[in-house]
Amino acid sequence: MKGIVLIAVLLTMSLGVFAQADTSGRGGYVPIFDNLTTPGVPLPDDYNGKLRLTDSGDSTEVSIDEAVQNIKILYDAGRFNEALWYAYYVRTRKNDAKDKFSKLQTETLRKYSLASFVEMGYNRMADSLIVLFCNRNPFYKVKDGDPDAFVKLKEKFYSRPWLSIRASISKIYPVIAIDTVYGLRASDGSFNYGSIKSRSDQFDVIFYPHRNIALSAGCARSILEYSRQETGENVFFRYKENDQILSFPVELAYCFFTRRNIVTPEIYAGAKISTLSHSEYEVADLIRTKDVLNGNLPDTARYTGTHSKEKKIFASIFAGARISYNYRRFSVFVGFDYTQALGELRDPQRKYSDTKLLVSSQYTPDAIKVSQMAMTVGLKVSLFYKTYAKYGYGY
Repeated sequence: MKGIVLIAVLLTMSLGVFAQADTSGRGGYVPIFDNLTTPGVPLPDDYNGKLRLTDSGDSTEVSIDEAVQNIKILYDAGRFNEALWYAYYVRTRKNDAKDKFSKLQTETLRKYSLASFVEMGYNRMADSLIVLFCNRNPFYKVKDGDPDAFVKLKEKFYSRPWLSIRASISKIYPVIAIDTVYGLRASDGSFNYGSIKSRSDQFDVIFYPHRNIALSAGCARSILEYSRQETGENVFFRYKENDQILSFPVELAYCFFTRRNIVTPEIYAGAKISTLSHSEYEVADLIRTKDVLNGNLPDTARYTGTHSKEKKIFASIFAGARISYNYRRFSVFVGFDYTQALGELRDPQRKYSDTKLLVSSQYTPDAIKVSQMAMTVGLKVSLFYKTYAKYGYGY
């Protein structure tokens, strides 16, 4: 009988201890906060350390805003361990609260937790948490009233983009280099290229493997328009071409991040693979040689066509510089670059593929390389950030 009573007493005591230690229920609290009104410590008279977050009106319950104020009070009183545990408990109980955390309240909890770690000498933990804080708040600026320990810790770290996207448009100034002229329509004829116009749209994804290094890959669509005019005693011939070029550039850039990161210069270089995805032309054969030789009156011949079999793939290399103006996640930039084509616009082996142009005007397009200079403007959006220590951790 005594054994049964003893077991019952021990079981009752165990249940009591379990109930006191339970901090997951709505009525639980951390025992360390039972006696926070120690004489000599400037705490409010009505401060009791209860942690239930609700607005039911119970005198033992506090709102989130009151809980945040209590953490400040504990920290200012030098009770860093208690402030840290209080902040931890409040954060774990946020889902039980009827009122939700605001952004400012969340920042305050994190700042005072970090400051408490620093004051207690847990530097490794503080460094790990400040990295998380800066990753979540890459544009945070120190405010009046922030704990000094937090401010000093924050100054040792900075954030840089980790993943970004970029969209741009370019005004292109093509430079045509003639590899082969396949023939002139008259022995006394001469020719020249003119009316050369080009523009480009581009989209890139940018990855930053290192704090100052950016690696990007993307897709670009370019429009190229040019004309070739041939004149002679009995010849006036004009060939106009409109090409659509699809490119896939890969770029490596070095970014000169400034201290305040408002303006960022960059230099870059890369390569791209391009294909002539669509090509169409227009011919104006104003005086055809065969008509003059046959004694017929000159007539006007105009027609259009498409180089349907032209799917030439060629490579290019490029280098340039750009400068960005940054505001939070957004950057507006301007740039200049030069691209050197390494291959012809169309395949020289297929120069006779367009029979319509060959039969109607006895003309074959020249083998040309189209290099270019470009002025670019665009917008970049940084999606994710990474935080770095300015001087290393030094453990």
